[in-house]
Amino acid sequence: MEKLFDISELAAYLRTSRRGIEIRRSRGADLPPAKLIGGRLFWREKDVQSWIDRQFEDASSTPPPPPPGARRRGRPRKAAREG
Repeated sequence: MEKLFDISELAAYLRTSRRGIEIRRSRGADLPPAKLIGGRLFWREKDVQSWIDRQFEDASSTPPPPPPGARRRGRPRKAAREG
C-alpha cells in the first residue's frame, strides 16, 4: 500500500502550515491532486513528488505577467498618486 498524506502531513512535508494548504486550496492554487476519503483529504506520495518535480521544471521559465488592472501592494508611487 502506498503512503498517503493527510493535510497536516502534507504541510509538514512541504514545510508550510496547514492553514497555508487550506488557503491555497480555497483559492484554487496549484496543489497536488487530493482525494476525499471518509470526509478527509488525502494526497498520494507519488502525486506530491511529481507535483514538486513540476514546480522545479516550471521555475526555469519566466513568471507570468500580472493580470491587467492588478494593483501593486503597498503605498502607491508618487507618479501614480498625482495622475
